[in-house]
Amino acid sequence: MTTETYLPRAYTPLIDACVEAIKTTEELVALAQGSPRVVVVFQTDGEENASRQHQLADLVDLTKRRTAEGWQFIYLGANIDAYKTARTFGITDAATVAYFAEETPFIMRRVAAHTGGFHEGAVAGGAVLGGRQTRGRRSVRPRGSGCAGAER
Repeated sequence: MTTETYLPRAYTPLIDACVEAIKTTEELVALAQGSPRVVVVFQTDGEENASRQHQLADLVDLTKRRTAEGWQFIYLGANIDAYKTARTFGITDAATVAYFAEETPFIMRRVAAHTGGFHEGAVAGGAVLGGRQTRGRRSVRPRGSGCAGAER
């Protein structure tokens, strides 16, 4: 993606992008030797409003099927109701992060830190942010949660 190809305009074919990301990952996994452990991270600051190639049912089928095969899915949503969207995609709350766009560098570091051990058997989405939750301008620790979120 470059400044020439990235043209924000409130046009988010989110389902199409997620399905294509999974299909591309499937192709790469098929070429790999052995059984690689897979983490797929969806990141967006927009809600679905423009998919034309795939339906929600296609995405849910893929995430459920691949999760059953051991793939991990993480959903990162800036300035949107990430939990609602992730649930409709078949992604658990524990693997969902809702945050303010200004927090992107922090979120990326935390996600990288918590997914790094996945190849050794750790669960990638189980404690994405170690209990940090964003509400307004302050951070609070949600009860029983291992992820961040603006709304739940």
